Amino acid sequence: MHEDVAHGPGRDGGPVGGRCGAHDRFPPGGGRWIRERILRLRPDTAPEDHGALGSDLTAWAEQFLDEMASPTGRAYIRDALLGDPDGGNAGRCSAYAADQLGVVLTRAAGRGDAAPDVETVMDRVVAPLMYRILFRPDGLDAAYARRLVAEVLGRTGP
Repeated sequence: MHEDVAHGPGRDGGPVGGRCGAHDRFPPGGGRWIRERILRLRPDTAPEDHGALGSDLTAWAEQFLDEMASPTGRAYIRDALLGDPDGGNAGRCSAYAADQLGVVLTRAAGRGDAAPDVETVMDRVVAPLMYRILFRPDGLDAAYARRLVAEVLGRTGP
């Protein structure tokens, strides 16, 4: 187990968002403190296997939304972007999500499921979720995440 300052020793911030570090108004060590938080963010476990791409990707997206939209997740997002003019922290965080999606999509391809590529899922599922979390959180719920997944997989309907 990991130490997540927001939750206390031995507790982590979740398998999708990883350890979402707590925030201090004036973090000790400045930028180094933030970089260390981001480096500890990488999830330790692979996304759950639900037996089909639609189920796997939907579960991942719902959990991602739940974790990133939480107060701790929002603090993590702020910390990741704080004082990061070159985008290195944000890039690492994005890579963690892409890695998790890569596991889901590779697993699906191994089962013979037709799967979009990682960048398509990042653009059509992760990016809209992050935008809504940051700028339009009202009404943001699991149904929205499910709709994004259905759309990226070429499904229609509610």
